[in-house]
Amino acid sequence: MTINAFAVLAGWADSSMSSAAYTINIPTQLPLSFTIPGLSGVARAIVKDSVSPGCTALPNCLIVGGSFTSAGGVAEVNNIVKIKSDGSFAALGTGMNGLVNALAIDSAGNLYAGGFFTTAGGVPAIKVAKWNEASSSWSALGTPTNPGMSVENSTVLALALDTAGNLYAGGAFRRADRSFVDRISKWDGTSWSSLDDGVDDSVYALAVDSSGNLYAGGDFFTIGDSLVRPFVAKFVTSISSWF
Repeated sequence: MTINAFAVLAGWADSSMSSAAYTINIPTQLPLSFTIPGLSGVARAIVKDSVSPGCTALPNCLIVGGSFTSAGGVAEVNNIVKIKSDGSFAALGTGMNGLVNALAIDSAGNLYAGGFFTTAGGVPAIKVAKWNEASSSWSALGTPTNPGMSVENSTVLALALDTAGNLYAGGAFRRADRSFVDRISKWDGTSWSSLDDGVDDSVYALAVDSSGNLYAGGDFFTIGDSLVRPFVAKFVTSISSWF
């Protein structure tokens, strides 16, 4: 058993777009990758944007990440693209130099992307990066000397945001900004930190509840200090401990 995802966006604007020129119908259970008309490759992550300028009214916008170079006739989008409410495609800077596996967007319209890349918009950003909506530019999450996750053959596979704006990343990485975190970590806007010693294998899915507690799913068997929780676990943020 492996937990790959906790929630899936099925369609766009509640599966119908009567006033838009573009329709996406996504299966209720996604495979590892899926196709979207107009992409030169495959998509691996998708998130609705209802807060950025031009995206607040239905049917809103979509951000799509994956493995592709062009989208809807727009060249060199490089693994990430915005689909506007009118169905047109727009690049986010010059994109990433590797695939994008996970996306999350905050209440200000800032976008977070995770995957297997080392630059975003030409800026060094190892496995995770932030698209700053106000400046329309990418930035790294971490120190200039090691901006993101470990450089080895590791990847970010899941992202989640809580209501306080903290970003959680899960995947196959061992370090975040030089600190050992074991496959799951929290970014508080300034630095990465461990979640009670992490987990013993890859994390594929993350979700946050209304109380700010984090849920993780993946291939792991033990979490924290040898606590047995096969495949799915809860991190209680009020006590900073796995349950």
